[in-house]
Amino acid sequence: MGKKIETTIGNEKQPVAEPDLNVDASVNKKKGAKAALTELFMKYGKIAVVTHVCLSMFSFAAIYAAVSLGLDVDEILRRFGMEASSHTGAFAIALVLNKVTSPFRLPITIALTPIIANKLGKYQSTQNNDKQQQPSSEKNEILPGESSSQNNNTTDSELKTGHEIKTIDVVAGIIWKDNNNESSSTNNDEFLVQQIQSHKLFAGMWEFPGGKVESGETLQQALQRELNEELNIKVTNAHFWKEHSHYYSEKELSVRLHFFHVTGYEGQPQSMEGQNFLWYNNKTPSSGLENSVKFLEADDSIMKELQDFTKPANW
Repeated sequence: MGKKIETTIGNEKQPVAEPDLNVDASVNKKKGAKAALTELFMKYGKIAVVTHVCLSMFSFAAIYAAVSLGLDVDEILRRFGMEASSHTGAFAIALVLNKVTSPFRLPITIALTPIIANKLGKYQSTQNNDKQQQPSSEKNEILPGESSSQNNNTTDSELKTGHEIKTIDVVAGIIWKDNNNESSSTNNDEFLVQQIQSHKLFAGMWEFPGGKVESGETLQQALQRELNEELNIKVTNAHFWKEHSHYYSEKELSVRLHFFHVTGYEGQPQSMEGQNFLWYNNKTPSSGLENSVKFLEADDSIMKELQDFTKPANW
């Protein structure tokens, strides 16, 4: 039978017997356990520490619950060369039993730590990959004239950049000045262009009104919606003209533009989003206007084609 020692729990001293074990064997076991834990902590760091602590807490909770529910611990304590007096509380007994059973938890800790580390490693690796891919995805989905906070539906296209980027379908309206709506105008060669706002991509550049085709929309529906949102007009007559693709290499952004000639609409164009707009004569621009109005790269070739464009008589 081992000799009794006193353990202080709060302000009360609780007598608990000290195990009567072979000193050398005990020292060797402790050294071995300590070395194993040290190696585990060095290899897996915080994951090993957390696993070890969690197992210890779980073990203590289970032992404390068992003792509180009336588990006969006398035989268990005797196996470890210990005994407790009738005044020893459940908490003190649970602490001692949790301590002496720690060698039994060590193999579990060693076995569980690599598994947990592997699971967490895969999760973190997936998260890191997502984070690395996310900025380029967001950047690819930003349209000229759209802010980075807007959501976009896109189709994929493989360009010669070494990786897959996204191509965005966009409708653009070449809105010809309607003499029936604009009584002060006598020039049918003017069309509406608008300036991209300061908080959007390609701020300050000029473009044709329009925007991204939403999921499930036809091109005509997208054109009607975009021009209503931007200019508060209802398109009554529009003619599909051409499709034009452009790749902004510095932004890794690919757009596929669908141009419509808008020759009829209801209402007067208004700046619904605070953007500047003007009627532009591509053939005979006003003095100084040609230098002050800079168009998007995707619209440059369209502007050149419009210089030689003649509207059909039936429009």
